[in-house]
Amino acid sequence: MSVSSKLRQPPVRGSVFRYGNWTADEQLGVLTCGYSLDGREFTERVTLPPGPCWHTDAARVAARLVFLLAGVSYYKTAAPPVIDLGPTALTEAELAFLREFYVQGLGEFAYRNTLDLTPLQIEARRADAQAPGRPKPAPQQPEQPEQPLQRALVPFGGGIDSIVVVERVRRLADAALFVVSRPADRFAAIEEPAAVTGLPVVRAEREIDPQLLRSAELGFLNGHVPVTGILSAIAMLAAVLQDRDAVVMSNEWSASIPTLQYQGRPVNHQYSKSADFEAAFRAVTAGGPDYFSWLRDRTELWVGREFAGLQAYHGSFRSCNKAFY
Repeated sequence: MSVSSKLRQPPVRGSVFRYGNWTADEQLGVLTCGYSLDGREFTERVTLPPGPCWHTDAARVAARLVFLLAGVSYYKTAAPPVIDLGPTALTEAELAFLREFYVQGLGEFAYRNTLDLTPLQIEARRADAQAPGRPKPAPQQPEQPEQPLQRALVPFGGGIDSIVVVERVRRLADAALFVVSRPADRFAAIEEPAAVTGLPVVRAEREIDPQLLRSAELGFLNGHVPVTGILSAIAMLAAVLQDRDAVVMSNEWSASIPTLQYQGRPVNHQYSKSADFEAAFRAVTAGGPDYFSWLRDRTELWVGREFAGLQAYHGSFRSCNKAFY
């Protein structure tokens, strides 16, 4: 697929997107992240169960990663050519990972808005890779862990993929579901099959800046963001706070397949569900809970066949995003 510049002109872009600071309130269980774009301020809040675990080095590392990845939702509003990390220092590996997250994760967004994000410049102070509280680089990891799971957290959306994974993982580990929603929201598409599992549910509330809900009014650019990457980071923080040793995703084989070509490069709508993202994410989270997709080498047909035998869920599952509108 290609885009004709005669049909669509590139939009006016911002100048600089800046990362501010993040704070964690262990008494309320709230992570607050601050960003700005050409003077416009944005704030995002993530709420998880409170407690003293928020003070640990592992929790700070995981919270920092949420802060880094959640910024993409606000960068998108005007997609400037420069990102300034401000006081946040990055290792070379983290910088490369973050840049790929923006460029590849916003590939479809760039296509829809006739943008070229490949020259994106990220300005950041360099950090010592072995600094206290920072994960050490990891060797190449297998698709599934070498050691048996003990306490696993399974992000759950109520569709057939996550249902199949839950039923597999619960045979091997003390499993819990992980659900992210807007504050006080509950969706039947998740709650009904979650109740069928009978497993405990760890909940996070993600409160995006209300300005994003006024995108058309405020003249923001619009389009797909790599939200699974953000939710993966929140799940890792939840796993740390709940003392769980793994986050088990439900991203099957086809999630790695590009969905179109733009400016001579492949674009994957599901980049943050892909094998490339998974490998990069594992590398920057080494030392924390394991992270992998149980379905990485499985096809949709395999998942469908497995789900056909799980009759208890046939009356409650919904594998369609329209259930969440």
